[in-house]
Amino acid sequence: MGHDWGGVAGWLAAMRHPEAVQKLAILNCPHPNRFLRGLWSPRQLRKSWYMFALQVPGRPGRFMQENIFAWFTSNFRRDPVRQGTFSEEDIRHYAEAMRRPGALTAATNYYRALFRRTPTQNRRLLRKVEAPIVVIWGEQDRYLGRELAKPEASWVPNVQVERLVNASHWVQQDSFNKVNALLLEFLRARNRSGGAGNVNTSMSDPRGGLAFDGTPTSAE
Repeated sequence: MGHDWGGVAGWLAAMRHPEAVQKLAILNCPHPNRFLRGLWSPRQLRKSWYMFALQVPGRPGRFMQENIFAWFTSNFRRDPVRQGTFSEEDIRHYAEAMRRPGALTAATNYYRALFRRTPTQNRRLLRKVEAPIVVIWGEQDRYLGRELAKPEASWVPNVQVERLVNASHWVQQDSFNKVNALLLEFLRARNRSGGAGNVNTSMSDPRGGLAFDGTPTSAE
């Protein structure tokens, strides 16, 4: 199970080491190919501005890093749908952890590394995921468009997408009871074999089924 960058790690683990992944649960993290394609959208580009800002090198880059950190810290107060999701003590602990020597640079280096390859090079690293997957998506995510929730069936044939209308990017904090129930139901269910998957489309975006722009690379 993984959220945001933890979701990226989950996607890649399932692609690179399928023998080790029986099931995968993803919380508000798009499939890498869906995200790469989403960056062609002006709307998603605006949402992802901070990723590009962190590419600035040297002293200006460090200044930008500090400002983005302050912006993210303030977002813990305004992002969640559920009032008081993050207490002031929670926020203080996050801030103290990130102020440790080297911690902020190490954290933001994930975003810098994201653009060290071209989209074509990144896409060549992707593999089809056959394991059952549930994607739980807070619809009021300020950073990721809701159209990114559903991965292409050619990459992920056995997927279940659950959209929570009254939840933000921090879906597991905003709607912890619902998220826990969905995770337990998914983990307890017997694996299905292949097929198009069970996709909850009752609240899905009509743009969710965008056409895939290439053929998945077979597993090595």
